[in-house]
Amino acid sequence: MANLSSLDKLSQLDLSNIYQAAQQSTTVCTLVSTALILSLAWFLFETLKPSPFPLVNGKQSLEFSNVRVKKNFMLGAREMIAKHLERVPELPFRIMADVGEVLILPPKYAYEIRNHDHLSFTQAAFKVCSIDKAVLRNC
Repeated sequence: MANLSSLDKLSQLDLSNIYQAAQQSTTVCTLVSTALILSLAWFLFETLKPSPFPLVNGKQSLEFSNVRVKKNFMLGAREMIAKHLERVPELPFRIMADVGEVLILPPKYAYEIRNHDHLSFTQAAFKVCSIDKAVLRNC
């Protein structure tokens, strides 16, 4: 009889361990699947976001990073921009630059932009330099 009660206790321990392991694996599977779904949703949102302006040097299909695109921009930005302006001189377009996606406007808008108070290159450059200096000081 003593052996039977110890077997019962052992089987109860095994069952409780199996139950706990099953709960943990269910939690892990739920977390992993949620992370995968969120990653896929973010990827689709980023790649399929609508824009009225064409992207000149976008990623190719199944390309997950912008490394190649940014490298090509760094090596041939002037040619890319000039080529697109020759093809469609009157329309704005987007280009993936080394700092991210940039909107390029046709030269005909230069005078309007230059005189607009909210579009100051000097103020934008000052903000970027101030941020860079603050980041460097904290390093």
